[in-house]
Amino acid sequence: MLKAEKSLKHIWDALKEHISSVHNQELITASYACVTALIDMGHLEEAMVCLTEISKRENNSLPQISTEFRLINFLIDHDLSNKLLELAGNEESVALLDSQLRTIEMRLGLEWHDDQFSHSTTGNHSHPIGSQPFLTVDGESVGLHTTQRFLEEIRALGCSNSSHDLGIIADLLDEHEGEDILLCTQSLNSGGNQFAWMPRRSPIEFSHCPTAAGHDTRIPSSAASLGLLRAQLDSQGKPLADEHALHLLQLGYLCMRPGSSNEQTEWVTTGHIVAWDRVNGGFVAIFVGKGDGVISFGFLPSSQSSPSRIGALSKIVIPQHAYASNHGIEASLVLQREHGLYHLDVDLSRELQL
Repeated sequence: MLKAEKSLKHIWDALKEHISSVHNQELITASYACVTALIDMGHLEEAMVCLTEISKRENNSLPQISTEFRLINFLIDHDLSNKLLELAGNEESVALLDSQLRTIEMRLGLEWHDDQFSHSTTGNHSHPIGSQPFLTVDGESVGLHTTQRFLEEIRALGCSNSSHDLGIIADLLDEHEGEDILLCTQSLNSGGNQFAWMPRRSPIEFSHCPTAAGHDTRIPSSAASLGLLRAQLDSQGKPLADEHALHLLQLGYLCMRPGSSNEQTEWVTTGHIVAWDRVNGGFVAIFVGKGDGVISFGFLPSSQSSPSRIGALSKIVIPQHAYASNHGIEASLVLQREHGLYHLDVDLSRELQL
């Protein structure tokens, strides 16, 4: 970790000098990445010094900061929203507020249309909501499809370090357990299979850190019970340094059945879990050898084969507007090149905020 911190400092020093000489959005974006990495390593004060320096060198503004969703979420988590608006400047502050408003609307299942001066439910532009209330008596949004809310909450909160935020997702996983969320039907050289995501809180547990009551009190229960998983690439039998790791939030497991099957055909697990990438954002499927149950620390899943013939790590691309109908998600599984074996364990490397 110390080596990574030194490297990050050298990168920041070089970027800072270039930013002072010429405006270049690519350099600014790289600088935002450095700030995010510093927060990720626990150096919040140093990160804010760097962000202040960027603002100063860019005439008291933070160009295109409104597109840096993970950095924004970090600062919100640390109650630094007002400081962010101060550093961003007037124009970017408006963009930031607009971005946050759009996020709230998506979580409610709503879209705003400038040409109609009205909201509609997501993906249903032809039927504006008009004057009817956004919320019903029980607190549900008129635009809220339950699966859509599920996805939008994951997108909004999945990269948070707040145990409260991640707990909201865990509660939603409990609510949706027992459902099968149809993702797609595509061949992937596997005979035209259907794939579905089975939501479940922390489907994979580790033998040294079970989520049940009475486990080893030296292990933070929140990390295990929330389903936080770290996957480190293997290098000659040993895990690579943490900066090469995937930091994941377990969301359930992946199943398949022949594409021609009817709804009564049973789903079969592919051996992958479905997870949220807490660093880069996005849904992924990672092969662990089983859909649920207990595995051992350091388990190397790539030594087994999956009946789906999907790679050990695949992106699950779910469109933002996936709910014009209720027939599942037109997602795709993007096959990744194999990088080697993975060491798996509960993710204790990213400190949770209570």
